[in-house]
Amino acid sequence: MSCAMQAFIACYCAISLIKSVLERRNYFELETDGYYNRKAKVLQHYKNKSLYHFGKNRYCDGLAERADVIFTLMHQYPHFDETELYANFRDDVVRSLKERLKRGHILLNGTNATLFGNGTELLKYLASEDFTSELKPGQIRCERFGNGTKLLCARSPHITMGNLYCVENALSGGIWDYFDLGENIVCVNSIGENIQQRLNGCDYDSDTMLITDDKLLVNAAARYKDFFKVPVGNIKAEEKTEQTLSKLDHDTSVNKIGEIVNLSQKLNSILWDELHKSAEKGKILSIYEDICKLAVLSGLEIDKAKRSFENISVSKELTMLRKKYQRPSPNFFAEIDESRSKQHAFYHTAMDDLYALVNKVHFRKGREQYGDYLPISSSLAYDVGSGNATEYRHKDKIVQIIDESKAAINRLYLSIRTADEQEREVLYEQITDIKAERDRQVTKWLTNENVLILVLRHYEKNSAADWRIYAAFINHPIYIFGSQRKSRSASTEKESWSTATREKLRKQ
Repeated sequence: MSCAMQAFIACYCAISLIKSVLERRNYFELETDGYYNRKAKVLQHYKNKSLYHFGKNRYCDGLAERADVIFTLMHQYPHFDETELYANFRDDVVRSLKERLKRGHILLNGTNATLFGNGTELLKYLASEDFTSELKPGQIRCERFGNGTKLLCARSPHITMGNLYCVENALSGGIWDYFDLGENIVCVNSIGENIQQRLNGCDYDSDTMLITDDKLLVNAAARYKDFFKVPVGNIKAEEKTEQTLSKLDHDTSVNKIGEIVNLSQKLNSILWDELHKSAEKGKILSIYEDICKLAVLSGLEIDKAKRSFENISVSKELTMLRKKYQRPSPNFFAEIDESRSKQHAFYHTAMDDLYALVNKVHFRKGREQYGDYLPISSSLAYDVGSGNATEYRHKDKIVQIIDESKAAINRLYLSIRTADEQEREVLYEQITDIKAERDRQVTKWLTNENVLILVLRHYEKNSAADWRIYAAFINHPIYIFGSQRKSRSASTEKESWSTATREKLRKQ
């Protein structure tokens, strides 16, 4: 549980550097333009990339199909936001977003790229050529971003602001053509550059680092990069050459890295709170020095399976620092503290600001938003009758097909959760076959628009919020034709929505 914080600490430290409270509010608060503009770009990227990813790998319980249904209905139906399906979808999204934000899981444009250290220099060395560093200090090369883009990088375990790495992306140079690189590989230089200390002890055995071009974070980190010095450990170590496998297993299993990371974030919060209260520079630097000690201790813990540090006791160092800073934990620690009896207090720091903002966000659920939901069937421009006996028989057959296939797919998804990789492949193939057979049978019995309306109205009375029931026919020609006609006729209606309706949607 304690290691759960590591994923968001780098972003947290960068956000802490945002000087203006107004800037910070506009970055996070759900009703501000800054949040929505950023969210809209990432949401579009998520839709395109995630559908491709799930379609290729399929290791997710129907998320790809659910995304396809939701986005298709949003595109086809101008009043989709007034349906029960949308209300449930919106509630799930907002609830999930709130929980993630409270734990510091902040959506950023960027990537987690694998480090590739001094590859061009190694190539020239193997060719017996003289070489100089292809990348200059403060440069990296990542094809995910454009040439000359200012970037912010960080690696887990990330302890403090001195571990933030401000760089410029450099794509020029023909020698890179010798390497088959992609968007998730980042080339770095450690010649004349303190990148290994800056990134808290990184090496090149598949280590990764977060890279983002978020301008607010990039500018904030660049503004303070010379103030917060890089933590460097010069503690002498002895190689472990005669260690038994059992001793190695014990050393790696008893690890304090989670405790170190958590304590560092408490001290970071205290530091920013003291800065907010205009504390003296000496007091601030004293706190930062203790945080830097934690950065060094994290390196010792990571390397203790390979090296011996007999003169350092990590446990004793942590105990001394805890006694020195006997204060309540920040409010956002409530999300990770296993004991609910621990005391928490508000600190003037980015994560507590975010935590307070998220807790203020309330949204009206279900029918609180609208007096009555609009049925999906109203999205179709069909003037249907009551239906004859044949059409009702076809309706009953389609309902049976959808219900049976849904039950079978749900059983397979339950089996997937306990299956190994090979078994999952077989189970996913079975799910694909069931869906294909479902769609084939629905197409056979969906003979006209009357049958479609009868099926929709059946489910709208019983389970209108279940997206799975729409998956079988949202791509059927009868549904597409009806929804396109309705969308064209609704375009003028949308332009003439009342002020009250617009206000209702704005508050949503």
